[in-house]
Amino acid sequence: MVSILNHVTFQIAIVTIMADYTVAVWDCRFYLVDDNGQEKTDEHGNVILYSSSKLDFSHIAEYAEIEDLDRVGVYTNTGEEMQDHD
Repeated sequence: MVSILNHVTFQIAIVTIMADYTVAVWDCRFYLVDDNGQEKTDEHGNVILYSSSKLDFSHIAEYAEIEDLDRVGVYTNTGEEMQDHD
């Protein structure tokens, strides 16, 4: 048996609202795990990620404050997602 809703990763984005900022959800991804907690992988051993256009997780942002966030990257004006490096 495979479970999909047990493990969810969220990426949080900060959106502009009239010179103030509030927390919003940028992306929500899922992955599958088996009964032993092992991730479902492709033939190369990479964890397979899923999303859903049917689900709305925007309410997750209600639980986060701006000071709770850690910057992880940027989304460029060319549509490319880039991770920050320490």
